[in-house]
Amino acid sequence: ALKGPNIVARCVQCDKFNGCVSKEDNGDRERTSKSVHSSIPERVKAIVRFRASCKCELCGKSAADSCLHIGHLISVDDGLRFGFSTQVLNSEENLALLCKECNEDMGSETVPLRIAVIIIAIRSRKTLRNFQSVINSAN
Repeated sequence: ALKGPNIVARCVQCDKFNGCVSKEDNGDRERTSKSVHSSIPERVKAIVRFRASCKCELCGKSAADSCLHIGHLISVDDGLRFGFSTQVLNSEENLALLCKECNEDMGSETVPLRIAVIIIAIRSRKTLRNFQSVINSAN
């Protein structure tokens, strides 16, 4: 029987290591919304929280104002329907820190494109400001 969350992928010709594939993505175990949600790596969760400065990326509520959740911009249900891998669905680009209210309001829906563009623009401006401060401190 297979153990652990991943299967080692090797080249069929030379047996060289090519990476790891989740059992869900390999087809050895059925992917469900629950299995995708529960497989978000802790490292990725920490990156999402840090990037959002521990505030909801939609309304700006802080952890002091509301319980914060890691949510998916492209919903897990839509991602599974379109055949996205667990790795893509749980990538830091597809995850956002959301307050309980914003996350529950979205339910299992994908974030509307207009809102996703706003989130990405805010992230880009924040990254640019951080980059500029690093350059200014080096001078």
